[in-house]
Amino acid sequence: MESTHYTLEAIRACKPGCGPRAAAPYFFFPRKRVSKMDTRETNTGTTIDEIADGIFRVATPVPPEVIPGGFSFNQYLIVDDYPMLYHTGPRKLFSSICAAIEQVLPVSELSYIGFSHVEADECGSLNDFLERAPAAIPVCSQVAAMVSINDLALRSAKAMADGEVLELGRHRIRWIATPHLPHGWECSMAF
Repeated sequence: MESTHYTLEAIRACKPGCGPRAAAPYFFFPRKRVSKMDTRETNTGTTIDEIADGIFRVATPVPPEVIPGGFSFNQYLIVDDYPMLYHTGPRKLFSSICAAIEQVLPVSELSYIGFSHVEADECGSLNDFLERAPAAIPVCSQVAAMVSINDLALRSAKAMADGEVLELGRHRIRWIATPHLPHGWECSMAF
């Protein structure tokens, strides 16, 4: 399969009115809806791998029998003076994701829990993580904090402005506002 990049350039290349859907790769907007996804806590296949110095990817595969072409829920753990988990995953996968993180760092030591936008796969387990990590602070865009997270979460969020930098120690996270890319006015990216 040919690789497709979901970039701002691709969005701008669309004719007016076509929106991001036309430029997005198939995995952002599945052609076939799956009515029920069976993700069992006991056998999810969740793994954790160091992908860069102090940065780990937690991955839970979803087989092609469940989602055509397969899929993977991914979270990123940055181990530093102030550890950060970026994306929590859905609540059904909380135990598996926690177990993977615990192989590297006690969940209770997380300082920040960030996410790009408000959906179950990005922040569905936010409150579960906040309970396990009593000092952790949710990190999201200003819009997400204002319209959702400061009401939904156990603790108020650190609302990041476009371009704002969060110092974790050796690592720095620059927050980039990306409203409506891939969807949702609260969207942002950590870079």
